[in-house]
Amino acid sequence: MQVEFVGLPGCGKTTLVSALEKRLAAEGFRAQGLRNAAKAAIAGVQNKIGFLRQRGERTSLYGSLIFAHKNPELYQWMFKLSNKDFVALIWGMEALSQIGILQEHGARDLIVLNDEGFLQRLSWNFIELEDGPEIAEISRLIPDDFLTVHLTLDAAQAYGRTKGRKKGIPQPLKGTDDAEAITKFARYGVMLDRFVNERRSCGCEVFVVDAGQEPDAVLEEVLPYLRPFLPTPIPVSAKKLRRVKA
Repeated sequence: MQVEFVGLPGCGKTTLVSALEKRLAAEGFRAQGLRNAAKAAIAGVQNKIGFLRQRGERTSLYGSLIFAHKNPELYQWMFKLSNKDFVALIWGMEALSQIGILQEHGARDLIVLNDEGFLQRLSWNFIELEDGPEIAEISRLIPDDFLTVHLTLDAAQAYGRTKGRKKGIPQPLKGTDDAEAITKFARYGVMLDRFVNERRSCGCEVFVVDAGQEPDAVLEEVLPYLRPFLPTPIPVSAKKLRRVKA
């Protein structure tokens, strides 16, 4: 089960994923972020695939090719508008590799919480598409079982939050002044909206949450959305429950 959290930088995606992972684990669910889930899945098969034991970068190649085999049309889109920005292309391919590994080797009862999801990276790479029909075409190719949680936040507020965090403002969204940066945030937000709306029009599950609330309030709003789709939890011992809460 893949849950994708999309939204502007600073909307609290990573904070929410961390809190959800702890809460779900305390309730007996298997939940991990995308990166850690992919690492765990590939570690379970590396001894069977000698090619992967020799060099770490081969794992990404392996995952990318799995994704390309299972989702060929979607894979091709990653090259259409990213062919001049190889940094953006590699960032997108990294996510595809992790998703590919999980599609092939991930446990069925695992809940994957993705704070730098596929939609997030597609939106970043294809922001120049504006209102083109490609947005709908790409959205239709994304696997239907990906749940989307859209964290909405005003562009100016998101910009203000990123200025105050340790890693700062993403380089592509920086401006010569505050006004230019906020304009870039707003433009990126519009692209995210387009992808999310297209997902909804395809009949996929999309949940919209106001990210301007306190983090605890966001968590409590998201949980009821996810519960109908969660797998059967595993009973948790009292000792483990205390450790998770701590």
